[in-house]
Amino acid sequence: MLNEKLKINTMLSFTFIILMIGASIQFVLPLHLVNPYEYFYGAELKEFQIYQIFFGGVLLPLLSLTVGYFVTVREDIIKPLIISVLILFMISLVLNGQDVLFLACVSGLVILLYRNRSILLTLATIAVLVVTHIFINVVLKALSALQTNNIVYSAIQKFNDYVSIFRTGDVIEYARLNLSTIVELPLFVLLVFISIPFALIGSLIARVKIEEVLPKYMQAALIVVFLIGGLVIKMIEVLSVGSMSSTIIGEYIGGPMIAVGMFLSIWALSQNLPENVLKRFNHHGKYSVIYYLVFAIIMGIIFYGIGFNLYGEVQVITAIGISSVVTLSTLLVSQILTKY
Repeated sequence: MLNEKLKINTMLSFTFIILMIGASIQFVLPLHLVNPYEYFYGAELKEFQIYQIFFGGVLLPLLSLTVGYFVTVREDIIKPLIISVLILFMISLVLNGQDVLFLACVSGLVILLYRNRSILLTLATIAVLVVTHIFINVVLKALSALQTNNIVYSAIQKFNDYVSIFRTGDVIEYARLNLSTIVELPLFVLLVFISIPFALIGSLIARVKIEEVLPKYMQAALIVVFLIGGLVIKMIEVLSVGSMSSTIIGEYIGGPMIAVGMFLSIWALSQNLPENVLKRFNHHGKYSVIYYLVFAIIMGIIFYGIGFNLYGEVQVITAIGISSVVTLSTLLVSQILTKY
């Protein structure tokens, strides 16, 4: 049982390390308001494209997969889930309105209704949600975009509002702007067609015990298929230079495929790493939501007007570098706390 907890906490730690690095650009720019091909150019555009390939459309399904797995293998989970929803929502409200990771924990509450029911019911729900999602949110929207000018335009006025507010020290204004951002995002689509089905997939993986069903070479092949398939789709999105149809396909198909590949990689590592290595990530995973809160606060201090006021001023690679340092710092603190 202890070894199983170590594995789960290691999965949470690895997941949140990816989430922290992936959230880096969100603390620098309102990405939902700009066409990066209008805003970036030269080397910085290439840096953003690389970031977009690995992180665009990945973060929410990745956490949803992990939460679905976690909820299924743990019994005493309702209280931690509710606390996590509240903490992640407060991060979204006060610091980063583009961050909707709280939806993954909301999906975890939905998983509680499925984990003791028939696997066939879970499979049927996944199939209905995924097929509906592909038809309504991908095929129809992509075709509609092709029939128009198929270009993602920047919302310049809203972008300027974002920059001007986050370069002040007014936390109340941050919350007001972030709340409007959260409301404007397609939360229903993200919850019902992205977060819940991927949480169900994570739950299904935990229930069928794929380590007993599939040999290791098949597990590795599955990881490669999802990672390579997702990367190919994301490459098409990047090469299309900002077309709306390819962005829809990349965000709603390519990103989630990469998320599945990442999740399976994290799962495989947690299953095969020696116990002494798992213990190194135990504290970081056990308190992963708290560490994510600390990460978000530090990033806010670095980039917003309450601190060093770098919002909209630093390059993509610099933002990723800073977030990586902050992420590693949380990991280092967890190592120190583990000893005491």
